[in-house]
Amino acid sequence: VRERGFSTEVVPGLPSFCAAAAAAGIPLCEAGQPLHLFPASYGELEEALSWKGTKVLMKSGGKLGDVLNSLAKRDLLDRAVLAENVGMEGQRVLHSLTENEESGYFSVILVKDQEEG
Repeated sequence: VRERGFSTEVVPGLPSFCAAAAAAGIPLCEAGQPLHLFPASYGELEEALSWKGTKVLMKSGGKLGDVLNSLAKRDLLDRAVLAENVGMEGQRVLHSLTENEESGYFSVILVKDQEEG
């Protein structure tokens, strides 16, 4: 567009995982916890779910069944929050997931470590 002589401006956006955490009302990290971002289709999902810190699974909708199965195997369903269509029509946040949940393309799953103490 700029090359065709139009004035342009880059406007920073809000990352979807930050919007998802805000919509869910949860912090992404606390007290120096690491934050891991990866696509839900990540080939080493089982290993990634074992990492310490908060895990953010991007674009989860198409792989949701596989992701939920992996979360269930690791007993993490109760530590996960799904945010879908954040900031758009049809926004929803699920603080309780089941293994047969359905979701669309604009879905993010946040998996928090269990708090110590």
